[in-house]
Amino acid sequence: MKTLLYYFFITITLLLFSSKVGAQYLSTYYITFETSDINVATHVKIDSNSIWQIGKPQKVSFTNAYSGQRAIVTDTANPTSVGDTSFFYLFSSANNPPGQQYMSFHYRMFCDSLKDYGKVEISGDLGNNWLDLVRDASTYDFYSLTDTIFTGRTNWKYFTVNYTPWYWDQFNYPIKRTSDTIIYKFTYISDSTSIYTDGWEIDQIYVDSYYIPGGTVENSNNGLKIYPNPVTSSLFIKENSLI
Repeated sequence: MKTLLYYFFITITLLLFSSKVGAQYLSTYYITFETSDINVATHVKIDSNSIWQIGKPQKVSFTNAYSGQRAIVTDTANPTSVGDTSFFYLFSSANNPPGQQYMSFHYRMFCDSLKDYGKVEISGDLGNNWLDLVRDASTYDFYSLTDTIFTGRTNWKYFTVNYTPWYWDQFNYPIKRTSDTIIYKFTYISDSTSIYTDGWEIDQIYVDSYYIPGGTVENSNNGLKIYPNPVTSSLFIKENSLI
């Protein structure tokens, strides 16, 4: 009888405790660009007139990916074009419950720092308005920015951004998110006098959003009574107030 009562108390305790702790949910995916990566077909779209390509880099400076064999590059084999603007999109589903919103990727550049450059933009209204994650950072409270110079000649760098305040419109921003889809736009631009270079290589794109559901109701310590203790022959359970 004592053993049975012990396990009964453990079960009741766990049920009560579970009502106080909200579960944590995580929506995360990597874009690795490997042949086995199903996220590429779902989340990445390259403009039809773009020089961006997915594959194994075979250029002068770009001869490998950051991880694995494949990356997305301004042409995997040929030099960049002169006077070109090329872009690709990354699509991400918005989470309705409140939470943190991040995006990051690894990259390297090999271009003329005076004439060629890259930029990363975000749209929360299906592409009607675009916000530059670097230039518009102060206006829209994009933070945790790292390695934001998308030009010149660099080794592998890591870019990350947290755009949670704008995502939830915490401070009534001029341009708001109105769609349940977030679109990122990666653009590489070269001018008409540029020299031929390797351009821009990107790998291991990471999108992360997590949240803790709010508003769980705590049960009162006096909500449930189990008696008598110790038990002799009968056990009684009394509910005072459970919500």
